[in-house]
Amino acid sequence: CSNPINVGCCTDKIAKYAFVIDTKQCQLFYYSGCGGNGNRFDTVQECLDFCRPKS
Repeated sequence: CSNPINVGCCTDKIAKYAFVIDTKQCQLFYYSGCGGNGNRFDTVQECLDFCRPKS
């Protein structure tokens, strides 16, 4: 969750969500299909559930 958005190094455009630590929100981005990092989720809810700080 603390990694920056990384679209990867291929040419696909797959809608994914990544957690942005500064805003504590999940942001849509387009993943290329390979490479990248673990800050990549299929849905905004999955991203929030996994990354948002619990209060």
